[in-house]
Amino acid sequence: TGSAQADEVLLRPKIVSTGLADILLPVAGKEQLQEARQQESRVAGLSKKHQVVGVHMFCISDVQGITAECRNFAPLYEIPEEPATGTSNGALTFYLYRYGILTPGQEHVFLQGEAMGQSSYIQSRLELSPEGQPLVRIGGSAVISLKGELLYEK
Repeated sequence: TGSAQADEVLLRPKIVSTGLADILLPVAGKEQLQEARQQESRVAGLSKKHQVVGVHMFCISDVQGITAECRNFAPLYEIPEEPATGTSNGALTFYLYRYGILTPGQEHVFLQGEAMGQSSYIQSRLELSPEGQPLVRIGGSAVISLKGELLYEK
């Protein structure tokens, strides 16, 4: 999972983007992550000030097979909390790579949505191009939680 390496590195909040910018906010552990309560107006104001979608809070996981556990808040866009975000976890993949926690070529798994009762497992892989540029790939699986029909009239 990379936990031992994370203990040696002081992770700091940082704005990162792999398409949409987020503030990546590391916390000490799962307890702090699960107990976090956002103040929507303050998070929205911070997001607007820094021109980001929101805050992607995370902790390095001590669970085998899970790299990090995450929560994502984007109240500026009327999303109080998101159970799965590919762009944010893509940014987190790059962030953890830059801190030396993730190794290129290995698959990593991020757990998100647990606090909402909608656990999502987002898979990522960072590879280096022949020129040495990092390339992030994101995937996962989803379940249908709402089904509807859209009617259109001319």
